[in-house]
Amino acid sequence: MSDRYINYNLSQIPHNEVKQLRDIVSEMKEGESIVITVDSNTDFQTDKIFDALILNNFDVSTKANKYNRSFNIIGIKKGKYS
Repeated sequence: MSDRYINYNLSQIPHNEVKQLRDIVSEMKEGESIVITVDSNTDFQTDKIFDALILNNFDVSTKANKYNRSFNIIGIKKGKYS
């Protein structure tokens, strides 16, 4: 099992970054997790990230970070029949 980490500290999440995220999560196996840290400047664009995870069969949760005003989107790949 492996964990992957991505950090978005941009004022805008570019299309090529979303495509790269889709490519990464589509290759992940059941039980693997990904943690995506999103700067508060990009939080309004998180629907693209959530869509990429949910459409690739991930359980998704979030966790706020009170110290640097960012938050984590945590995805764990579900099994085929979950």
